[in-house]
Amino acid sequence: MLAELEGVCAKFAARRMDSVERHALREAFHVCEAAAAAAQVAAYQEANTRFHEVIYAGSRNEWARNQIRALRLRCASYQRSRFDLSGRLEQSLQEHREVLERIEAGDGEGARHAMIEHISVGGRDFAEFVSSLPADLLGSE
Repeated sequence: MLAELEGVCAKFAARRMDSVERHALREAFHVCEAAAAAAQVAAYQEANTRFHEVIYAGSRNEWARNQIRALRLRCASYQRSRFDLSGRLEQSLQEHREVLERIEAGDGEGARHAMIEHISVGGRDFAEFVSSLPADLLGSE
């Protein structure tokens, strides 16, 4: 659900953002880039939030924005360590670059697809992490 809603916001942002908002998105991307280059997970998490928030604002869809925030709040405890996985900062940054380029090009469907992939990868990474945990830690038999 989160991936689909984020994808919709990226699609609308590609169509609706003005030049000031696109500049803010590019700046948010550069902050992500700097945090990833320095391997600063906490700074990247903040920059990641900002990058996504700029897209939500640019989508001009308050309902979707509120739904995303509610879903992210419910998933927060599961997502805290997602950037601790090896290579995830760099991969996330590449995914952000793809979303950014599609939005800047005004490619709504491309932005939607890139965002869905970006959010889905995080979910797959989390599922991979959980599957690597010992069964007794998960309460399974």
